[in-house]
Amino acid sequence: MILLVSSTTGLISYGIFLYWYMHEQIEEHITVSESVAHVLSQDFARLVLLKDLDTASDMSTKLKTYADLESLALYNNDQHVLYSYTRNPQNLKIKPLDAYHHKEINHPFLDLIVEIKYQNISLGHLVMQFKLKTLQELIYQNIPILSLIAFFLFILSLVLAVIFAKKFTNPILSLVKFLEHVTRYHTYSQKITVNERNEFGTLYQEVNTMLSSIYEANASLKIAAVAFETPSGMIITDSQQNILKVNRAFTEITGYEATDVVGKTPAVLKSGRHSDDFYHQMWLSLNKYNVWNGEIWNRHKNGMVYPEHLTIQAVIDDEQKTCYYVASFLDLTTQKQTEAQVEYLKHYDTLTGLANKDYAIVSIQELLHSQKPPFFYALLCISFNNFNTLIDAYNHIIIDKLLQSISQRLVNDFPEYFLCAKIASDEFAVFIHHLPQDKTLAEEYTQRLVLLLISLLSKPFSIHNNTLYMIPSIGIALIEHHFQDVSKIFQHAQSAMHMAKDQKESRFAFYTQEAEAKAKYDLELYHELSIALEQNQFRLYYQPQYNQKHEIIGAEALIRWQHPQKGLLLPSSFIEACENNGLILSIGQWILQEACRLLLSWQQDTQTQDLVLAVNISSQQFEEHSFIDRLKALIDYYTIRPSTLKLELTENVLVKNVNNVQQKMHQIHDLGVLISLDDFGTGYSSLQYLRRLPLDQIKIDQSFVKDVLKNRQDSALIETILSIGKIYCYDVIAEGVETKEQFDFLVTLGCCQFQGYYLSRPIDELQFFSLLTTYKREAKLSQK
Repeated sequence: MILLVSSTTGLISYGIFLYWYMHEQIEEHITVSESVAHVLSQDFARLVLLKDLDTASDMSTKLKTYADLESLALYNNDQHVLYSYTRNPQNLKIKPLDAYHHKEINHPFLDLIVEIKYQNISLGHLVMQFKLKTLQELIYQNIPILSLIAFFLFILSLVLAVIFAKKFTNPILSLVKFLEHVTRYHTYSQKITVNERNEFGTLYQEVNTMLSSIYEANASLKIAAVAFETPSGMIITDSQQNILKVNRAFTEITGYEATDVVGKTPAVLKSGRHSDDFYHQMWLSLNKYNVWNGEIWNRHKNGMVYPEHLTIQAVIDDEQKTCYYVASFLDLTTQKQTEAQVEYLKHYDTLTGLANKDYAIVSIQELLHSQKPPFFYALLCISFNNFNTLIDAYNHIIIDKLLQSISQRLVNDFPEYFLCAKIASDEFAVFIHHLPQDKTLAEEYTQRLVLLLISLLSKPFSIHNNTLYMIPSIGIALIEHHFQDVSKIFQHAQSAMHMAKDQKESRFAFYTQEAEAKAKYDLELYHELSIALEQNQFRLYYQPQYNQKHEIIGAEALIRWQHPQKGLLLPSSFIEACENNGLILSIGQWILQEACRLLLSWQQDTQTQDLVLAVNISSQQFEEHSFIDRLKALIDYYTIRPSTLKLELTENVLVKNVNNVQQKMHQIHDLGVLISLDDFGTGYSSLQYLRRLPLDQIKIDQSFVKDVLKNRQDSALIETILSIGKIYCYDVIAEGVETKEQFDFLVTLGCCQFQGYYLSRPIDELQFFSLLTTYKREAKLSQK
């Protein structure tokens, strides 16, 4: 392209030159002809003056020497031809002098008229015709010079093309190529390299500046586009509030498409819930501060009214005039629903739908303030003695369904309440008002309602093909109108509830100061027991077990509490409390762990490696879902022989959830651990049921052993138990053997294993080992 432009430029230049050169040649020819004409006019002037025209013919020879002179005519002042000459006589045409012009070119001839003068005296005119050379003749005549000039112009064109390409075309083409790349790939962040120190360098810098501005503008546009398409609905209006643009979130929130609202005002969203004054105050704030935000109710396209948080921002131009309004808003429907749900959760139990304790206190307080005295009211707090046992026996789905069934039974079948509430995991509260104004009548009326409630809650619950029986305990706080501290009333009712748990018959109790004292004592005891667990204040004592030869065959692990102030406490002073407050699980696990640790040390000594250690297992511990896993983990951790560990279970464990008990006992038996049935004969288990259980031992309760020498029924019962053991291949051990006479009599009945104060009291670990050593030594001496 550059070469073509340069060549074209060279050709045009050469043509211009050629035209100029030819023109100059012709002008030079004309000048020469004019000079010849002047010379000839002088010659002819002399001839005319001398009147020697006859000699003019001699001039013809001279005229022939002028190769370009074609013809000549001499006119006198009278315009008569005095003399004429032509190189070609055939072409001679004599015309009047008036037919000629002073100088006229009629290609290929030049006509000249020259006045003949002598001393400014006109003698006539000389008309001459010269032949001009044609363009071809001139070119042919000047071929060498023209060729040289053409070659020079060609070289000059090439040089100019290179210079032009380097200085002008290449920078321009580079810029064009760079801009095409930027345009195609939108790479506005790229920069063109500036190496030029001229106008092109300045142009490149301006282009880079322009691209930087475009890149920043695009980045701003992208940010604005992302910001515009946020989850917040957005509206852009002009200064007259006509909607110009909305985003997708606007459509999602309001239901209106952009085509529905563009050109209209945001008034299409009005819900009608706000007064004119509301909008007036909005615009006052917007005009004053150029911004407004707050909650507002708008209407969806489907007619539904919804809350939103709206922010309006005025866009101000350089003249401080509002040119646009930008509004963004968030749909608060979900937030409002969440707030309502949170408010509900603050006041109600999510599982049962009953009021929680805090809301119950507020509701009762409001009721008491609205009542006119005198009046009595009662608050009942309900708990279930066997709830923890059920938790260990069943999964959470059944337990949750049970709690829901209890709440439904309270609400649907006990109409005497003002308010029902769930105040703890297994505790419910029922508030009753409109009681008789006489205290005695109020107590009697409340007691009848409580008995009705106990009967109602004691009925079986059918949950997922399981029949569950609840054992309710109800505490009653009967309050007069002047006592309105509801939190304190709850404390009273809960204190009475704890007292009711200790009452085996009535299962309910009215609040008294004794009940409050008992509740405080239970709370303090729970605190002390928790500390005892943390500080390892519990101890295990071991009561040896013997055979009829007075040989130690094992021991029963019995817990003691080494109280820092009260000294060594027997389990009768704290075990029941542990069963009520749930600490029995942690204490039972500790006992098992200590027993396994002791068995490990026994198995490392030949004197003790075959001894069996019995551990009492509470019903709550046995019914715990993870009991088998925990037991197996302890056996594996201490690497003890399972057959040296014996678990003692009471009969009341066996009568609960028969299938679950059988399954767990078989799992224990599969581990190799022995199972003993403690206090046999005091429960209600049937022999048919016992036959299906994998028992290794039954234990005769000490209540039968105590009067075995005096009471023939006890004696007969023991004989029966021994027979059962023989029939079912159970070992039988008698506990509570306190005298030699009891021991001897039991031997005569066929009993082979014994435990009691006659043989040994419970002793600590060191004493037990010392006793065993002494026994072994005495046995060796007796053999000698």
